Amino acid sequence: MIHENLPAWIHENRSEIISAFVALIKNWDKHPGPNKIGDFKKWTQAIAGILEDAGIHGFHENRERIKVLDVHAQEQANFMEALLGIQKVGLESVDEGFTAEDFATWLMEDQDLLKAVPVDSFERLSKAANTCNYNNISRWLTDHLDQSRSGLKIVEGSPIKGKTKTFKVVEV
Repeated sequence: MIHENLPAWIHENRSEIISAFVALIKNWDKHPGPNKIGDFKKWTQAIAGILEDAGIHGFHENRERIKVLDVHAQEQANFMEALLGIQKVGLESVDEGFTAEDFATWLMEDQDLLKAVPVDSFERLSKAANTCNYNNISRWLTDHLDQSRSGLKIVEGSPIKGKTKTFKVVEV
């Protein structure tokens, strides 16, 4: 059943919802299986047991997909750290932003930065850098504005001569 205002419905029905959860847990507790929750693995087993006993199957079946997402997040974080390092060396001032052209040059000249480019962006960025397609690089950077990765994010810098877009990696 879908409710038009789910938060309000939950608030109005909270005692029934809590009672249902308690019933699920009591049912699970009657059956053999993990009964103590001491670490995440045991917690996961406990939650899986509660849901399984209630007829809700498949809890945590997507764990392989979650691992893939974690790898992607780590790639993004590594890239942001590498880009911050290059930015510190490649710019005269911390306040100065870099252009798409600067970014393309860094990709072409710095193997560590190129290796840190996330797999899902590698082809697009390396091709754009090789062909000096700064518009594609600028679009990629714009698409990734304000996405925090391991305490870092790309933000828009001050335009050069009021026109050329610049970017900065900043700590959040």
